[in-house]
Amino acid sequence: MREAGEELARRFQQAVDSRLRLLSEQPGLGRLRRFNHPRLRGLRSFALDPPFHRFLIFYREDGTTLQAVRLMDGARDLPRRLAEPPQTP
Repeated sequence: MREAGEELARRFQQAVDSRLRLLSEQPGLGRLRRFNHPRLRGLRSFALDPPFHRFLIFYREDGTTLQAVRLMDGARDLPRRLAEPPQTP
């Protein structure tokens, strides 16, 4: 079972890396989000590829820099969770 967990973790990391690479080349691909909270303005989101497509990368870009802000399950209460600081394990 441990091997399956490690393999799944490796595939998940590859999916995240692949999407970040794509977004660094084409940052406009992500959906511009419209949150009311001032700290969340300007955020975009982009889903990972299946089977991890329920996870969203939230990011900002300013023409020269791509800032990945959070990686979250898209089924969460996004505005509330994104306004909170990330939790550490």
